[in-house]
Amino acid sequence: MTKQQLDDAIAGLLRAGATYTVITEQLGVGRCRIVRVRDQYGITLPPGRAKRTRSELDAVTPKVLDMLRVGATIEAIYRETHVSRNRIVELRKRHQVSVPKRTYPSRTFAQALALHTEPFGDGHLRWIGPSRGRTPVLYAEHGCHNARHVIFRRRYGCAPLGYVRTTCTAPGCIADDHLADDISYRNPAISQAAAITYLLSKGATDWQIACHLGASAQAINRIRTQLKDKDAAHAP
Repeated sequence: MTKQQLDDAIAGLLRAGATYTVITEQLGVGRCRIVRVRDQYGITLPPGRAKRTRSELDAVTPKVLDMLRVGATIEAIYRETHVSRNRIVELRKRHQVSVPKRTYPSRTFAQALALHTEPFGDGHLRWIGPSRGRTPVLYAEHGCHNARHVIFRRRYGCAPLGYVRTTCTAPGCIADDHLADDISYRNPAISQAAAITYLLSKGATDWQIACHLGASAQAINRIRTQLKDKDAAHAP
């Protein structure tokens, strides 16, 4: 495709009302080129997508506020009014419209995990549910939870300490045996004493250390005493 043919293709999509994102995905061109073609061919924005004047924004504000007060989501308001998400948030704060209390599904963790995961490969588990950024989100038992943390707790019987990561090489795997929290003791080459030292440095409680390592209270106290003695020896 020549440069002229590519510009003609961009112009055709613009006239059909395609967004910049759609045009980029279909033709592999950048935003700057799309803007240039729009200006060069004199193609106007579709109705509802042109930049509004202050009077037009003021005219739609009552509708935005009415939708906020009846509990509409920001995405629903945006789709209905084409007012930017930032302005919707600004109007909520300015007019002190409270955020409606969100209701979460009453399904159990087990039911939610069965719904949003699927096995693949050799013992791997893929997340196919909702996410926030790179974090899989589990809506269950009347709350919103980090799916990795839920799976970790169900596997090890305790909450993770720090970041939960995948230990296998399969992209996106969240199988319980393939998750580890931010504790270096999961490396077999690290001794229990080194693991206790690491956890104490991270502010873990005795209960958390005992739960994760199976360490006795005596072992934990011994390491704590050694650390205090070491700090005292280096004190000025």
